[in-house]
Amino acid sequence: MRLIGLDYPDEEMGPDPWGDSCLQPVHRAIRRADIVDASVAQMISEAKVDVIKVKDLSEHLATDAGTNELRNRWQNANTVKSVVNALLLNLDEEFETRQLQLSGLQEVMNVFMLLVAGGALEYTDQGGFAAAAGRAGELMACNGHLGAL
Repeated sequence: MRLIGLDYPDEEMGPDPWGDSCLQPVHRAIRRADIVDASVAQMISEAKVDVIKVKDLSEHLATDAGTNELRNRWQNANTVKSVVNALLLNLDEEFETRQLQLSGLQEVMNVFMLLVAGGALEYTDQGGFAAAAGRAGELMACNGHLGAL
């Protein structure tokens, strides 16, 4: 029994007559979902950013002592802010919080997870799988050996 895979994108460039791996679309979906997952995690970690404006910042950062002084100042300010939910500032300092709007990320994640889970595939009477979204029969061309998975 010959198990012929998917058609190569370019038949003339195909390395053998057996076809491309039937698992290639699944592997591709997993890689894409992993990229989306990592991107969403990165966006969430950067969703809230504090912007602090300090007078003469360049001069403070020009020396190690000034840099340490500035670091200690804002570490202490962060501690006070988390304890009493307030921030004490000098008159010449400005503080602002910028927040990303993350609406719609859940829907994006759901689509990619469905693709990985095989939500875009439907079982056929012939014992194989066929893509429901416009690629009908492409995966079935594997002679049904995906049905054994």
